[in-house]
Amino acid sequence: MPPRRSLDPVVAGALASAGFLAWYMATRPGGSPVTLVQEAQAVLLGSRTLTPDQRAMVDLIAREFAAAGLGWLAVAAVANAYRESALNPIASGDSGESIGLFQLYSHGAGEGMSVAEREDPAQNTRRIIEIVQGGDGAPVRAARGLATNAELASLFAHHIERCAACGWNAGDSDLAVRAGLVTEIYGSEIAAVVPR
Repeated sequence: MPPRRSLDPVVAGALASAGFLAWYMATRPGGSPVTLVQEAQAVLLGSRTLTPDQRAMVDLIAREFAAAGLGWLAVAAVANAYRESALNPIASGDSGESIGLFQLYSHGAGEGMSVAEREDPAQNTRRIIEIVQGGDGAPVRAARGLATNAELASLFAHHIERCAACGWNAGDSDLAVRAGLVTEIYGSEIAAVVPR
């Protein structure tokens, strides 16, 4: 195994990622194959209790990220969607300008999408995946295999979500909140996993 390179101390202190599902599926001992949805549900070991509707959104995000070859980033994406919308696909913020799971802003990531399209959880997630796959997602993709799930959640917040309180300043506490959500949703062991 290659040595783990260190990340910026602010990032390292705030962090959490989604590659756990792919790692877990590749390394779990024996047993018969199970679907990604079953795996996603099985690893929700944190202290935060999710409603059945929220669990359905976790499953949808995990499936969409896996289908795009980004299963390793699903945990980080779920933590960010939870922070943005509490996993509510019709959530609205910024005076109605930000809509859906990832709060796609009408003049930003949601540009060119109708409210109905941004409220559709699959379309909302696919738009975020497009950002991950584009130029803005390069720093997040480069952290694969180097950052923990918690660290990936912070990188996702800064480079993909670009939330107002997600810069690299010490006062940007939302990075720590998003990293902490990985632990609250998935548990501390998963938060510490470095997905491959």
